[in-house]
Parts: sequence; structure tokens; C-alpha cells
Amino acid sequence: MDMDKLDAACLPMGDPGVSKGNETLYDLELNPYVIPILSGLNHTNQPWLQDITGFHVYQRWHTWVEVNPETADKIGIQNGDWVWVESPKGKIKAQARLFKGAMPDVINLPVGLGHASGGRWTSGIGENVLKILLAEKEPFTGKVHFQRSRVRLTKTNA
Repeated sequence: MDMDKLDAACLPMGDPGVSKGNETLYDLELNPYVIPILSGLNHTNQPWLQDITGFHVYQRWHTWVEVNPETADKIGIQNGDWVWVESPKGKIKAQARLFKGAMPDVINLPVGLGHASGGRWTSGIGENVLKILLAEKEPFTGKVHFQRSRVRLTKTNA
């Protein structure tokens, strides 16, 4: 079936969403997600927000990374361990939270924490996941893809 150029232009273009990064060196997919309680907010400079952001994994006031228990066991990480989440672009420190809701070999990191400034309750608290994302433009729309970064987890010394 032949299509005219206008019809063909409306079809999805580009690759099917292949993650970027060396799969041997960076063995995990990164899933950055917006914390529902923070969506739509311009800032998080409220102490009560810091207290409730990670209620589903019993985490507050620090950046956490959600890891499937099978994946954590495979790489030797336990609940509460401090880990480096490292991509080819850089690394951030987070506390591992074992979470059965995370897919195996995919880690979830919240977006919206880790402000360098902004007030007493946000400055220097947490890590900014945007520092390690390998953002690139989707060829058809020109929008930025954030769901394509590969990372690895390693325990910190602290």
C-alpha cells in the first residue's frame, strides 16, 4: 500500500526508543519520574513537602533510587545503602530503596529534588537527576527524550 508524503509524515520516525550508553558498562535503564505531590509546583521550599515526597518507600529529605529486589540482590545492594547512580554524563548520590514496583534492571529516580538554591528547605537537599540524563531530541517532533539513559549503581564508601 502506497502512502503519499503527507500521510507518511504523520507516522512515527526514528528509532524505537533504544537506550543510549554502553550496555556492558551501564547495565541498568534509568526511569526518571515526577513525584506526583511535586507536579505543577514551581518550588519545593516547604518542609512538609520534603516530609511526604517519598512516602511510598519510607524516604524523606534525601534523593532515593528505587531498585527491584532481584536487581539489588544481583549487584549486591541492600535497602538503605548509599549508592552512586552513574551515567556517561556524571553521577549523583542516592539512597537505595528496594521496591517491588520497580521493573528488574530498571531503576526509578525522582525528578524535582536537588536544588542548588531556592530557600532554606531546598538548598543543597537531595540530588538533581537532570545532571546525569542523556537527553537528546526525538527526530520527528524535536522534543527532548529523557527516558533513554543507561546507568550503573555502585555502593558509596559512606
